[in-house]
Amino acid sequence: MKLGARGGVKDVDSFVDKLRTEGQEVGGSPSRKVGDTSRSTGAPPPPPLEGVQVVIEEKLNAKVSRDSGFISMDVLGNLTIRISQEEYSDCIVALRPGAAPGAPEPSFQSHPNIDKTEFSSRSQLRHKNPARSFPVGVDIGVLRWHYSGTEESALPLAVTVWPQLEGRNVTVSADFQLNSPASELLDLSIAIPLPVGAERPTVLQGSEVDVSRKQLRWTAPLVNREEPSGNLEFTVPHCSDEAGFFPVSVSFSGRQSYCGVVVDSVRNKNGDPIKFSTETSLRVENFTYEN
Repeated sequence: MKLGARGGVKDVDSFVDKLRTEGQEVGGSPSRKVGDTSRSTGAPPPPPLEGVQVVIEEKLNAKVSRDSGFISMDVLGNLTIRISQEEYSDCIVALRPGAAPGAPEPSFQSHPNIDKTEFSSRSQLRHKNPARSFPVGVDIGVLRWHYSGTEESALPLAVTVWPQLEGRNVTVSADFQLNSPASELLDLSIAIPLPVGAERPTVLQGSEVDVSRKQLRWTAPLVNREEPSGNLEFTVPHCSDEAGFFPVSVSFSGRQSYCGVVVDSVRNKNGDPIKFSTETSLRVENFTYEN
């Protein structure tokens, strides 16, 4: 039986239903006909896909203690594929073997329909049943991974926020530092709360700062090898609450896999190359520095 074959919508639906019962995220509708505009929203059509589209998504959660330096960090990743045409439904997705330089080594879990021997020995994602293939026109989750860290050096970015009581004022010195020179982070935001009832702070050093009544937000559009660090200093008059500047919330995004997951090639069962596109994203769910 070949999943995704013409006239085999029931087979495709059966495969997709199985994925859903196993907790996989599956998008799209294989049974919707081409040209069906009954649910059109007026938005422009998406750009044409390559033969196979691969989407790599990672979510980061981290909590760091200001005093002890203890850290709990988790990264969850997911790889999905979308096949545009039936002729590519027997595709084999090969990942780049070995972790990228400086990248951690996560624990991987492949979908039950993926050949585990091929993945563990050759980093290839292929259907375990040679007589079957993947459905067409739906997003299929085929690989998950998880990484846990306990060292601050494992974070993509290290942040220091240091309040210091000076007479009747508190001066706060802060900095950030990219931990991996190969990384590139976008839209960095560091939100430092202000103590209850605090007066408006005066920024002594730093740019891209937005101050409200409750917090000071420090941003940087790009953090990379050329711009790996930043410094900030501000003072709050008539304040003695050093603990009131925590927890500090950090957010950013990226277009690289933190765990170094990269697609090397996509081929069919005969070894012929298939054109493919890759979309990779890293985003922060929750990242805080606690007092």
